Amino acid sequence: CEGFEGGAPGWVADVGTPDRPQAGEAWVNQWEVGAPSAGSTFNPEAAYEGAKVLGTAVTGEGRYLPNNAQQVTSPVLDLTGAGATTARLRFWRWLSVESYVYDQASLWRWEAGAPVLWWTSEAGVTGADAILDQGWTAVDLDVRDLAEVGTTQLTWSLSSDPGLEYGGWKLDSLCLYTLADAPRHYRAQDLSASDDAEEVTVRWSSPWVRPLYATALVRRLDGPPISATDGELL
Repeated sequence: CEGFEGGAPGWVADVGTPDRPQAGEAWVNQWEVGAPSAGSTFNPEAAYEGAKVLGTAVTGEGRYLPNNAQQVTSPVLDLTGAGATTARLRFWRWLSVESYVYDQASLWRWEAGAPVLWWTSEAGVTGADAILDQGWTAVDLDVRDLAEVGTTQLTWSLSSDPGLEYGGWKLDSLCLYTLADAPRHYRAQDLSASDDAEEVTVRWSSPWVRPLYATALVRRLDGPPISATDGELL
């Protein structure tokens, strides 16, 4: 977990984006750790937790620059043994960005040294679909496939056009975690059986967990089974 109260050790801020490294442009890196400036239109009033956040233009007027491209990359995240069935990544964002037609806020993940676009602010055709968070917003991402890769890094990027700038990214309380494997958590919730006396048809949806090792169908005559071994295994 990282709450940025002691800075952002191991994080690397730079100009450009993973798909547009700097090529002579006079881009400016505005990523910083600090307490949000009170009174800024697009800054949160306070951090989600603690006193500090990581973001673009956290202090001062709180707006990103026009005609700019900038990014910040996390340290290497080791997901080895994180649990291929339950690994999650959660962070809190306060994001304000002009419509994707003009400005782009994106999240990338790195696989085998190459960036893969994971999320980006939605593309629109009218220019009216800006993202203007009015509060801290939880982002909860499934990283089960990354647990199979083993290690990764994450990059948040922001690109802007010549006019109309907002506040960009503000990040806090980022955490990589695994869910507890609660008993019977992976039950099928929609099992149904026909009432034909001679041939019964049973239907269900397999649980979402992967890899799915086995499915057990159990029958009792005096009530529903309470476990995979409580009754006759069909």
